[in-house]
Amino acid sequence: MAMPLSVRMGRIVFIYGLTDPRDGTVHYVGKSAQLNMRYAAHLSSVRTGRASNAVGWWMTALAESGC
Repeated sequence: MAMPLSVRMGRIVFIYGLTDPRDGTVHYVGKSAQLNMRYAAHLSSVRTGRASNAVGWWMTALAESGC
């Protein structure tokens, strides 16, 4: 889920949430001007096994469970 927050100096800023596909619980809310790149960065920590925070650990657990 993502929605534009504001436009400053020609840049759109998005507020987004990462939700658990099993129950719809929101686990993280973030802000980014480059939404696709930010999401890719979240996924990268899972793919490389370098999760270093609660969001990364949660996403790693999701991936390991097959979600």
